[in-house]
Amino acid sequence: MVYHVNIVVGSESCDAAVAVHPVLEALGIHQSPADKKLPRIWWTTSGLMALMPIHAAGDHTSEAAPKTFNFVIPSYTTTLRALAYARENEWKPLRGTDCDFAFITSPNNARSKAPLTVEESARELDDVVRQHCRTQVLVGPTKPETLSILESCNAVYFGCHGESMSTQPCKSYLQLGTDAESHLTIPKDSRLAASESAACVPVCMLHCKRVS
Repeated sequence: MVYHVNIVVGSESCDAAVAVHPVLEALGIHQSPADKKLPRIWWTTSGLMALMPIHAAGDHTSEAAPKTFNFVIPSYTTTLRALAYARENEWKPLRGTDCDFAFITSPNNARSKAPLTVEESARELDDVVRQHCRTQVLVGPTKPETLSILESCNAVYFGCHGESMSTQPCKSYLQLGTDAESHLTIPKDSRLAASESAACVPVCMLHCKRVS
C-alpha cells in the first residue's frame, strides 16, 4: 500500500515526531504489520517541515522505543505531479551489471558543528549492497571526483552534513570535505541537474533531493 502525504508548516516551530504520529494515526497505522510488509508513505513538505527528518522521527531513547521506520517506509517527493511522472515508467530493480551504487561520505574528522561517524556506516551498507550491485565507497572526495561519480552511477548515498538556505535555495550545499571548496552546490555544479542518478539517499541533509 502506498500513501501520499502533503505537510505544510509556516514559520511557527514544528517537530517531526509531532507531525508524523497524527498522520500515522489518521491512516490507521497503529503498529508494525505482522507480516513485516511495511506500507510506503511519500511525503511532500514545505516551510520549516521541509527541514525536519521525518523519516527518522520517533523515540530514540532506547532501541525498543517506536520509530517511524518501524511502521512505514518513508520516501520523499517534491510534488505529487513529480511522483506521478516518475511512476509512468515501469519499475524494475537495479541489479548486477545494471547497477552502480556509490557511497560518498565526509571524513569523520571533517570540521562541522556536529561530529559524524558515517565512514563506518557507509562501509557496513556497502557490505550489504555489493551482494547485488557494483559499489564503491568514497571518503572525503574532491568535488570533481564526486561530479564524475554522479554522472556514471545509478544511485548515491550521501553521508555528510549540509546546509539548507530557505531564502536562497540555490546556495544550499552538501559538505563533502573540511572546507568551503568541498561544498557541492547547484550554481557551480550544474551538472548535478543533468545527472542520470536514479536515487539520492541523504543522511544528515534532507534537501539533498533538491540539490542533486
